[in-house]
Amino acid sequence: MSLPDPPLTLHSWQFPDKPCQWIHIDYAGPFLNQMFLDIVHAQTKWIDKIPTIMSTTGATIKILGSIFARFGLPGQVVSDNGPQFASEKFKAFMYTNNIRACSQCTLTSGYKRNRGAYGAKF
Repeated sequence: MSLPDPPLTLHSWQFPDKPCQWIHIDYAGPFLNQMFLDIVHAQTKWIDKIPTIMSTTGATIKILGSIFARFGLPGQVVSDNGPQFASEKFKAFMYTNNIRACSQCTLTSGYKRNRGAYGAKF
């Protein structure tokens, strides 16, 4: 019998001072031959779900450019380590626009998957 896992330390996010200061992005899909770039504004919780045929770096930059033209430049963009977000082209886009790209943030959900569970085996 093994010992239970120690409790995880939860990370508290700092609340943004203004709308669109901090956004979270990720791709969802495919659904009906489309991908969707999901953009969540951290302060207001407003969600933009943008359909696109491709989830490439170029498509991502084009979509974000359109969003930034409407709402202004955010101070930070949080994403996973997907290839479109980890590419040098995306990093250059973030740097050029003076946006902090946080794709390797240490995030803790407080949930630790039980590797022995039946659902984890499928």
